[in-house]
Amino acid sequence: MTKKHLRPFPLLGLLAIVLMSLIPVAASRPDSAHATGGTLYVSASGSVGGGTSCASPDFVGATNTAIQAALNAASSGNTVHICEGTYSVSTRLEVTKSLTIEGDGANLSTLDGLSTTQIMMIHDNDVTAGSGSEITVNVSGLGFVNGNATPPGSPSYSCDGGTQCGGAIFIERESQFNISDSYFKNNYARFNGGAVARLIGDNLTVPSTITNSTFESNTTIFDGGAISTLWGFGLVINHSTFYKNKITYRNGSAIMAGGNDLQTLTINNSTFVDNLYTGSFSGIHVLHGGIIVNHSIIAQSSSSMPVACNENQELSGSRGNLVTDNSCTGLTGNYPASPATNSAVVSYADLKLGDLSYRGYANKTIPLLSGSVALNFWTGCSGNDQHGFSRPQESSCEVGAYERPSTQSANALTGWTYASSSLDRANGATASVATPATNAGSLPVVYASLTTSVCTVGSATGAITIVASGTCNLTATTTGSLLNDQDQLTKSITIGGVFPPVNSTVPLVTGTNRAGMTLTASTNGSWTNSPTSYTYQWMSSATSNGIYTNISGATASTYELGASDVDRYIRLSVVASNGSGGGAAALSVSRGPISDFLTGVAPELSDPTPTSDGFTVDITNYSNVVSYAFGNFSSIFSFTATTSGGSASLTNGVVTVTGLPANGSATVTVSASRAGYTTRSATRTGSTVVTTTTTTTTVAPTTTAPASATTVVVPDTTVAETVPAPAAPQGQRSVVTIAPSAGPTTTVLNPMQSEPVTPTTGAERIKNSATPSAT
Repeated sequence: MTKKHLRPFPLLGLLAIVLMSLIPVAASRPDSAHATGGTLYVSASGSVGGGTSCASPDFVGATNTAIQAALNAASSGNTVHICEGTYSVSTRLEVTKSLTIEGDGANLSTLDGLSTTQIMMIHDNDVTAGSGSEITVNVSGLGFVNGNATPPGSPSYSCDGGTQCGGAIFIERESQFNISDSYFKNNYARFNGGAVARLIGDNLTVPSTITNSTFESNTTIFDGGAISTLWGFGLVINHSTFYKNKITYRNGSAIMAGGNDLQTLTINNSTFVDNLYTGSFSGIHVLHGGIIVNHSIIAQSSSSMPVACNENQELSGSRGNLVTDNSCTGLTGNYPASPATNSAVVSYADLKLGDLSYRGYANKTIPLLSGSVALNFWTGCSGNDQHGFSRPQESSCEVGAYERPSTQSANALTGWTYASSSLDRANGATASVATPATNAGSLPVVYASLTTSVCTVGSATGAITIVASGTCNLTATTTGSLLNDQDQLTKSITIGGVFPPVNSTVPLVTGTNRAGMTLTASTNGSWTNSPTSYTYQWMSSATSNGIYTNISGATASTYELGASDVDRYIRLSVVASNGSGGGAAALSVSRGPISDFLTGVAPELSDPTPTSDGFTVDITNYSNVVSYAFGNFSSIFSFTATTSGGSASLTNGVVTVTGLPANGSATVTVSASRAGYTTRSATRTGSTVVTTTTTTTTVAPTTTAPASATTVVVPDTTVAETVPAPAAPQGQRSVVTIAPSAGPTTTVLNPMQSEPVTPTTGAERIKNSATPSAT
């Protein structure tokens, strides 16, 4: 016997289930085991009761724990009833017995996988073909949302063990399942079957059904956005709806019947709308594999979406399908075909499909609105549609999952007018509804604009706000109800006049995000309606996405960043104006966080060199500083020199101070600055060349000769020198008079002389100094 990608259920998993069955559950009835055919009730809240209803349940708890306890306690053939509520599933529910698992309704009893957990696995217990270990599980009246079949790590893609297939439910091998009246949304599988997957193997036939159920926005990477059935036969899908399910890589955006081209499933009376593919391959299909389709709608609202079928879909002419492209074999032509009840290609608009919604029912469906080509399309139908309405309701049968009730009203919208079919901005920026849209069913009406660049509209009131000249396209829509169609009206209004500018691309700010640097509005953005002027306001915030407040005085097209901007974010608001006023402000992308100043270069100064009226100082690192590099560019620091006295000039790195008085001094300050850098300074104190007056006095030695004084005059100097006469006899006094070239005469007493010495002239001092006196 050959098996396809099968793996026995892990022993540890079986042991875990056995152990779980032995652990007592606090919120459960002690005698919760039931005989065959009994029902166990699980309630999300309340207290454990007699096990007779949701009001008196066997198990209580809004998590998978309470449900798994009921599954463990149930006997084969029992029913586990999950009462109204939402149940968080953080550990996969393991079903190993033949059971019926039911809820209070697809919109009432919800199992939520929290986007982290695969919700349920239906086990075979022994994957050997024909071992007799398989089970049959019926699921009904439940919602399955946010399931996630993604195992830890990055294992190879496979359905072995089920951990990568069936985000909501995985069915193993030969076990049978029947899903009815259930809802699957936002489930995800890493490999196959976004919502439901089964792996049979050996091309065995295992009868199973999906009936009256809706699959919305389920996703897988490879195959079968909603459902994947692999290596086997026997699945039949009836009266079900598939909407916006998605694959991201391979094929079958709604359903995959895979393994090889032999695998088949059958689809009856179902509706497929806008199932998607987000990858880059071509040749992707909504249905892929050996699939037989009867009396169903396969509709894609855009030609960019996957086509309906691959070459193996059987849509023979007598099976009455309506498809929005010609990819399926067996189509006899465009609608109406010949005979009219044959499968045909139809336009999406002619199907007149309503929105996927509850409209008061237990599950979402897509209704057929009045005038749809799918109404009364074929004969010979029986049974019920997805909502339980009998087929046919009128003389013939509808195509798809929905049979329109005979009492359904078209509920057409009427009314809805404005004062004129054209509006001028000169008469005001808004226009109210003259008469609102109404409908016989008194259902709410929602207004919307299809051209928001020209006009917007109040969703509840229909009041128009004029944005720009052009054509204002509007819709008024009423959603459907149990017996009332949804309907939609459209309206176009011409808008004229002169309008304030409207921004289409935001202003662009350039510059370096650093204190000391300048930000510049390099462009004002793009505006309509011919602006004639612009106003600016720079704004600041503590965070990139925070609240921006105006920076006082920053209203130019440039802004120099300062110390107060450090670690903050800056953006520019630009308002464009024309003759009709200013438009709404356009905000640039935020800049920041603003960094602090970089450290500047300190000038290095030499010692001062005196001059007659000042001094000079060299900047010794001048040649290095001017070539100082930052980033990928070089920039020169700017130098200034100031002095506390006189005046200072700076040329080629030399500071010259002039204008000082004789013997004057001053302190010079040299600063080096550059945008984005701190300004640094150095000082030196210097003085002029010193002009000095010196007086020298010489005292003659003691002699016995008569005392006399000789004065030597030194021309062109400030020194008057007294040359002493021969020393007076010991014990006598002498007096020397110093006569400087300027200033008072100084008399010095020689204690060894008894008489004063009479000063001589400068010439005499020179003469006498050449002829010493006799002893």
